This record gives sequence, structure tokens and C-alpha cells, in this order.
Amino acid sequence: MFTFLMVIQYLAMAVLVWTIIRVMLERPSRQQIYMLVMLNAMFFNFIGYLFEMTATSQREAIRAVQVSYIGKPVLILMMTLFVLDYCNIRLPKVVVGIMTAIHLSISVLVLTCEHQTLYYSEIRFVNEGLFPHLVLGHGPVYMIYNSIVVLYLIILLAICGIRLFRVKSDRQRSQMVKMIAIMLVMLTGLVLFITGRTRGYDTTIPAYLISTLILVSALFKDHMLNTISMAMDLAVDEQTDALIVLDNENMLIYRNKKANTLFDLSLPMAQTAVFKELDRCIVDKEYLERDHRVYEVYSRLLTEKNTYFGKLYVLNDITESHYYIKNATEQAEMMKALKQQADEANQAKSIFVSNMSHEIRTPMNAIVGMTEILLREDLPARDVAYLNNIKNSGNALLGIINDILDFSKIESGKLELVPATYEPMSMLSDLGMIFLTRVGEKELDLIFDIDERLPQAMYGDELRIRQIIINLVNNAIKFTESGYVKLQMRLGTVSADDIELRITVSDTGQGIRPEDLDKLFASFSQADTRKNHNKEGTGLGLSITRQLVEMMNGDIRVQSTYGDGSEFSLSIHQKHAQDTPAVQYKGTQPARIGGRLASDVMMAELRLLCGQFGAVYVANDVSGLPEQPVDFFFLDVQEESILGRLSERQLQELGEICVLVNPLLEESQAAQVRVVNKPLYTLNFSQIINHEEFSSGLQGEEYVNFTAPDGAMRE
Repeated sequence: MFTFLMVIQYLAMAVLVWTIIRVMLERPSRQQIYMLVMLNAMFFNFIGYLFEMTATSQREAIRAVQVSYIGKPVLILMMTLFVLDYCNIRLPKVVVGIMTAIHLSISVLVLTCEHQTLYYSEIRFVNEGLFPHLVLGHGPVYMIYNSIVVLYLIILLAICGIRLFRVKSDRQRSQMVKMIAIMLVMLTGLVLFITGRTRGYDTTIPAYLISTLILVSALFKDHMLNTISMAMDLAVDEQTDALIVLDNENMLIYRNKKANTLFDLSLPMAQTAVFKELDRCIVDKEYLERDHRVYEVYSRLLTEKNTYFGKLYVLNDITESHYYIKNATEQAEMMKALKQQADEANQAKSIFVSNMSHEIRTPMNAIVGMTEILLREDLPARDVAYLNNIKNSGNALLGIINDILDFSKIESGKLELVPATYEPMSMLSDLGMIFLTRVGEKELDLIFDIDERLPQAMYGDELRIRQIIINLVNNAIKFTESGYVKLQMRLGTVSADDIELRITVSDTGQGIRPEDLDKLFASFSQADTRKNHNKEGTGLGLSITRQLVEMMNGDIRVQSTYGDGSEFSLSIHQKHAQDTPAVQYKGTQPARIGGRLASDVMMAELRLLCGQFGAVYVANDVSGLPEQPVDFFFLDVQEESILGRLSERQLQELGEICVLVNPLLEESQAAQVRVVNKPLYTLNFSQIINHEEFSSGLQGEEYVNFTAPDGAMRE
């Protein structure tokens, strides 16, 4: 009998080694790791029992038991983790850590069993029975630990039993049956041993042997560790789409969990009715509705090498997308109707605005025109004042009408740019007169800083560029009481087809609060309304300006410091027309320039103009006159009284004297001087140093009130 047990033990160890090698060749997975550790632990258990069977003394037998317990606690732990993982139950890492600590502590207690009685209360070696063996008394920890192991096995049995009723495939059922058998064999062997019915013989060893044979069958016959097949089965079973498979005789051979919840496929007649309903949905291209869910039905023939094996029905759950598309379609129809209503209302509004603008503009033009005729008569000062008020109010109303009409045209997409060839310097000359009117009697310097490289002519919509500049400069003048307003025009990138025009308008006015910057370009909006409630305007100027700039493929930006002023900068693109510079110095020697202007800002501008044309600026001495004789001397009209105190020689050293005036408010009383209309800038400066006559153009009141073109809307 002893020889038979030894042979069985060796055979079991050989089977274990073969099984370990086979498991190592499987695809790596968490279950494979659990299984490898469990098989190695079982191998140590068998080696320990083999040593115990051949022991000749108590010391040898104790060492054999200690070797056995290197593997036995780990075996139980890995078996538990393997079954739980196989059944898709995940334990928290803390729980796994506690379980590992408990089982390893048992190994430590057995390794030190000769020095304490917690696990074994007594140890005796008897030389009787089939072979000499140890008789071990059960200590308190022994009873607690084995009770825990029994509880493990009972819980695992319950989990495997529940899992058995849930799985659908035959292979998974076979695997679960074998897992239950393993649990039952191990539980039986453990209970028999700890209850003392085996008279000291360890019946867990044969139980483990039988369990090993069952496990080998599960591993290699049922492919328990084939994770790909398991994953495919789980994926098919757990997905939200229903799957039904028929064989080549239209007999049901498979359906997943979702299909079972949708249909009663237990009877052949019920199956036939379901298949007919599915075929009808496919042919009629209809959706199937079940349990408040919507499914798209389609089928696929299962063929290989022209052989028909069956049919696959797929019911794709499209509930969310179906109702989303349905709602989106309904909303799109509603939005389409609302848009049509809005377009019709906008069209009616545009027609109304167009008609009303003409109806109002006609009598207003008559009022302004008749007022101008009356102003030419010799009338008392009081009547002239009244007539000027009528004229100014009429022009203001015409400006508001033009703004509203322009905004309406832009909003409806009917405003079009009308490009043509124009002369930018001529345009700036006209704008200077308009802005001087706006400046009026304010203590304000109007500065034009114009690039001397500006071409003679460009191709673009001059009218809209003029409108942009007027809106920005008028705004700057409106909100600036003292200091200066500066218009700067520079050339940016110039290519073969395109000219980038950079325009900046800066001022020393009240500035804009940071919180008002975002609404600055909004329609019918004005920043800092409490402070500016007495300022005229519709709140449309900047909104129209931004949209005009964007129509010209440009952009507009603003920087402002509240209390210190603002700066608006924009860039627009124009086409080439005549690339010759509009202004250039024609002399052979640098002109010598002197000046005595009312403000430091104007003096700085004069020095800048000298630099643009290669002229030499001569500084003034303590008397306010140039230190050296000059060719041209620029003088503010407020300073011309000094000319009467100068000698003939001093006047000759000043060269040509140019007096700067605002032609609408000021008049030079000096003799033998050249009167120059403000602002002093590139064009009139170049004409002076070239000894040319000023360009002819409309002057004074003819350019005081610029308005946008007639507001008739294109239908």
C-alpha cells in the first residue's frame, strides 16, 4: 500500500509539472498568473507530503510539514482569487492585501511551530499505520484558519453555482461544473481531516490530487485560460445589440442575453413569428420598437467558399440617436420657419427704413438748402444764429438717418463695396477741412501723420474708407476737450497685387473703462453713458466702422487707458493703381526749416516732417527764432504778432514765412506771408518746400458736413 501511495504521489507531481509548463505557454493574463502560483503551491504541498511519508524521525517529519505549508496557504489564496476573477468579481486591493497577510502568517506559524503552540498545540511522531507520521494537536489559530478556509470554499461554491445558471454556452457550463467539483472535493477532504475522522492522515493531499486531475481537464479540454474565447463570449453576451444565429435550415442555434430579453424564443412557433417580424423590418426598412427602445434590424448570410451555413440577425439599439435625429429634424424645421419669418420681417423693416429715409431726407435737404440761401443774405446777428442752429440740427439729423440706413444695409447684407481709383492725398486734404469744423474752438491740435511713401493713386472704395476715418476721428474729437487728436496713415506689407494700409487714430481724451471695451463695437451702444449722456450720436458709428473694415478683409483694434486717451488701429487692403509716391522733395539741397508753433506736439510733428523729406530742422534760440537763417519758417497764427517786432534782416533770415490757420475760425493779418490751412502734414509741407501752389479743392463750408452716399437700398 505504501508503494502504491508513493507511485500515486510521483505521478501527481509529474502531472503538476506538465500542467505548469502548459499553463506557462498560455496567453499572459491575470488568471494565468493566479493559476501558475496555485499550481506551484500545490507542487510544494505534494513535495512536503512525499518527505513526510519517507521521514524516519520527528525532526524530519516536522521539516516535511513545514515544506508542505510553504505552498498550502498560498494554494487556498490563489484558488480563491482565481475563481473570483473568473466569475468577474473584483476584490478591493486592501481586502486582497489582508487575505495575503493572513495566509502568509500561517506559513510563518508553521515554520516556528516547535517554539509556540498557537497553530499546533502538540506534536508527536508515531511509527504505526501505513507509514510513520506526525500526530498534531489543533491549536486555536489552526481551528480559526481552517474555519476561514471552509468559509472560502462554501462562498466559492455558491458563486460558481450562481454563475452556472447564468452562462449560456456549453463550454462555460462545463467549466463551471468542473470548478464546482474541485471546490466540493477540496471541501470534503478538508472537513474529513480537521474533524479527525482520518485518524491523523492528511486527506487534503488526495483531495488536491483529484482536484488537479479535474483542473487539467478544465484547462486543456474546456480551454479555461483561453482569454480570447472568454472575452468573445462575454462581449457577445453583454453587448447592447441583440444577436440571433440560425443554421442553414433556419433553426435557432444561438441568441445572446439581449435577444432573450426582447423575445420569447422558447417555442418553435414563437421563433418563426419573431423571424418573420425581423424580415419584415429589413424589407420595409422600418425600425423595431420594444420596451420603449428603438432597434435597427439587419441580417447577414454566413457563408464561406460558396457554402451557406446560416444567418445572423443583428438588432442595433439606436434609441438615443433616433430620438436625437428626430428632435434635431423637428428643431431644424422650426428654425427654418422662424428664419423665414425673421427674413420677411427684416425685409419689411429694410423697405420701411429705405422709404422713410427718403421721405425724411427730402424735406430735410430742402430745409438745410433754404437755410444756406438765407445765410447768404445780410441778416441781423440774432437771425444768423437762429439759422445756424436750424442748419446744424438738420445736418445732425441727416447724419443720424445715414447711420441707421448704413447699419440696416449692412445687417441685411445689401451693402456692397464700390472700388474705384482714387487719390489718397486728395482725400486727406478734404478730410482735414471736415475735422477742423469738428474741432471748432476747442483747445485741440489736429495732427496728420502721413507716410511719405503713400502712392499717387490706389484702387478701393474711397467713400467707405473716408467714412471709416471720419467715424473714428469725429469720435476722438467728440470725447477730447484738450490735447490732440492724431490721424496716422502708414504703408504696411506691399506685394505685387496688394497694399496694406495701416490707419491709427489716437487722442488724449477721456479714455474708455476696461469693462466698456467689450461693448464698444455693439450697435446702439455708447460707453460710459452716465458721463457721456450729453454727447450726440446713435451708437452706430463704431459698429458700422468695424463691419466696413471686415468687408475690406481688415481688422480693427482698440487700446485705451481711462483718463489718458484711446487709440484705434486698423488695417485694410487696397489694390495698386499708380505706384509713384504722391509727394517727394524735388530740390537738390536739403531745405532748412525753422518753426514757432503753439504746442510741443506740433513742434514734434514739424521735426518729423523734416525727417521724412530730408530737411534740416534748425532749433530756436532764446528769442524764439532760428539760430541760423532758414529757407522756411512755420508760425502759428497766434504767434504772428512777433513779425511786427522784427527787423528787415531778421525777416529775410526767416525765409518764406508760413502761417498756420484754421480757415473756419482764424485769419492771418500779417503781410508777405504764406497762409497754410491746418493741419500741417505731408502734402502741404511738400508743396511748400517745393515752392508749389496748394492743390485746388473744395474749401470751407463745402466740406464741413460729409454724409454717406444716398441711402437707397438695392432690392
